[in-house]
Amino acid sequence: MFSKAGANFLRLSTVFGVLIALIALNVFSAFVSARIDFTEGNIYTLSDSTENIVGSLKDKLVLKVFLSEKLPSQAQQAQQTLKDTLEEYAALSGGKLAVEYVDPASDAAAKSLADSLGIQELSLQVIEKDQQQVLRAYFGLAVLKPKKDAKADASNPLATYDKYESISIAKDLDKLEYNLTAAIKKLSATDVKVVGFLTGHTEHEFAPPEEQNQFAQMMQQQNPRADYPFREKLEKNYQVTSVKIEEAKPEITGINTLVIAGPKEALKDYEVKAIQTFITKGGNAIFLLNQISSELGTQAQVLPVDYSSLLQPWGIGIEPSLVADASNANANFSQGFFSFALPYPLWVKSTDLNRNNSITAQLDSVILPWTSPITITPSADKDLTVETLISSSPHYAILAEKDAPAPVNTEKTTEGNTIAPAKKTPIDLNPQQEFGISDTAKPALPLAVLAQRKGEGKVLIVGNSDFPTKTFGEDSGGQIFLLNAIDSFTLGDDLITIRSKQMSDRPLAAIGEVSKDFIRWGNILLMPVAFIGYGVARKFLRNAKKKALLAGGF
Repeated sequence: MFSKAGANFLRLSTVFGVLIALIALNVFSAFVSARIDFTEGNIYTLSDSTENIVGSLKDKLVLKVFLSEKLPSQAQQAQQTLKDTLEEYAALSGGKLAVEYVDPASDAAAKSLADSLGIQELSLQVIEKDQQQVLRAYFGLAVLKPKKDAKADASNPLATYDKYESISIAKDLDKLEYNLTAAIKKLSATDVKVVGFLTGHTEHEFAPPEEQNQFAQMMQQQNPRADYPFREKLEKNYQVTSVKIEEAKPEITGINTLVIAGPKEALKDYEVKAIQTFITKGGNAIFLLNQISSELGTQAQVLPVDYSSLLQPWGIGIEPSLVADASNANANFSQGFFSFALPYPLWVKSTDLNRNNSITAQLDSVILPWTSPITITPSADKDLTVETLISSSPHYAILAEKDAPAPVNTEKTTEGNTIAPAKKTPIDLNPQQEFGISDTAKPALPLAVLAQRKGEGKVLIVGNSDFPTKTFGEDSGGQIFLLNAIDSFTLGDDLITIRSKQMSDRPLAAIGEVSKDFIRWGNILLMPVAFIGYGVARKFLRNAKKKALLAGGF
């Protein structure tokens, strides 16, 4: 047994040992950091793509952080997240990324550089001593590629840099990894990839930036087709240009990926041939093609546009009809002074996505509004591969134009009454109609298809062009799907996993009417039955206890 002195010595030794261990752990953690990320998709862990891109840098880049010394308390966590992330980037780069912090509020040269990069001072509302105040602060980031042997020029703060990219982190901190990795990849690339959008057939156009002036807003109202809101996102990685095919010189050159976004007018024969030749020579193309016009409010009609000759080399066709799916999104409708949201089967919400293709592998769902089904003709060509990226659910209905009764022309002729040509009844878009969706499962319909012939470029075909517009936004999955496709076709798959990993959608599983009734009546009856059961059990136990007491002579 230990003596009293020995026991005290043992206790003191234990305390000192724990203290020394804690100090050593703190010193060790200052040099080595680790993180365990339990989130689905590891959203707080840098992706393998980022590690590959940053780890393979050949030229030195500067990460210039414009950060005010005094920030409100609510921005402290964002500041720490930014610093931790940049430390990880610098560690991955092996010395190729230099992180520099400057405060433009106290450094005139830093303020001049921030102004040249378009990084503006923010107005942050804070509450101090029960008073609301406006605090002016900087919270921005830029990636710069220094020039070799460049001389500083006070009149031009950017004179010492070859290329640069500014990154908005104040409002897009959740997209920091994608924006920063994309900027690094762009600045380190030896050539700039070009994405072209076909024009001349009333296609969709890019919407003006959010920071638009009154004139730009008025111009957008005059052109409702200017509704693609992601030009700035594309320009982070590509040069974006318009493509107009001239009959005198129909060749398509100088671009890597061609996007045809919902032409409302037919393509001419020489344009079709030029596009097919472009793909044959290795160019990639994305066809977003509407067979149905849904811009008439409550009715939709077949567009007088034939895409069969354009898609014929891949055995693909787009049906002149619409898919009404049991898996759908809610749509907002107005009636008089009232607005309401209803499940809208014509806004197909597909969760049946190809998990073996990087474009759709990490997406939870994609909303395709007023979309047409795609037909795939089997081909004996062994060099041609066709895979479906997006499919409908097994429960759907097809809506198409119907033949209207032909009116009798009462005007007399030598042959009697004449019959006018038969007309078509437009497709009804009313959300409160009976769509005729059956509970019987059917083979799913292809809604987006990827095709490629060996030695040629890739082709993506979607029977709708409205899904990436401002109406549906980024949360619909449509914009991410299109941007993923452009990235995959133009840059490869490096950036796709980064952009997609924070997209999450957890829709409730579709259940049958029997299951719905069971859940409904279970919720109604379960609680009363549980209380009655509890009361009966309690009464039984009390009676049993009384009998036991009486039997014991108490």
